Formats: sequence, C-alpha cells, structure tokens
Amino acid sequence: MAARQAMLCRLIPLVGVASTGLIYAGLLAAARATTWLRATFRARVGDEARLGLPPIHAPSSIIVEGQVAPRVLPLVFLLVWLYLLVAGLRG
Repeated sequence: MAARQAMLCRLIPLVGVASTGLIYAGLLAAARATTWLRATFRARVGDEARLGLPPIHAPSSIIVEGQVAPRVLPLVFLLVWLYLLVAGLRG
C-alpha cells in the first residue's frame, strides 16, 4: 500500500503539470485567435460607427485587464504542481 501511495504522490503532480500546460496552451491560442479576429474585423470594416453599428468589443484597457487571469493563473498552478512534484520526489 505504501508503494502505491508513493507512486501516486509522484504521478498526480505530473498529471497536474501536463494538464496545466495543455490548458495554458489552449488559453494562449484562444487569446491569439481573438486578437486575429479583432484585427481582421478592423481591416475589413474600419470604423463600425461609420456604418451605424454598435461597438462589438471593449476598450483595449478592459481587454488587457481581462486577459490577466487567463494568462497568469495557469502559471500559478504550474508552480504549485512543480513544487508538489519536487516535494514528492524528496519524500
């Protein structure tokens, strides 16, 4: 039983690191796609108010603030998982 518990103490953080990495890659890809869509829209439409359309996105300051959590939180999780992995390998 102790051997299984030791194996899980090493395996669970590895799965956490892998999951966090994949989630982070997905979030970065989504942010890049959103940026690309905004740029494509700007290139094709220009000023949407000129066409009588309402603005379709927030000001850039709000966009930057909204991107802090998806870009930083996975790094925090990654650091915690790496700490647990190292602690599990020592103990």
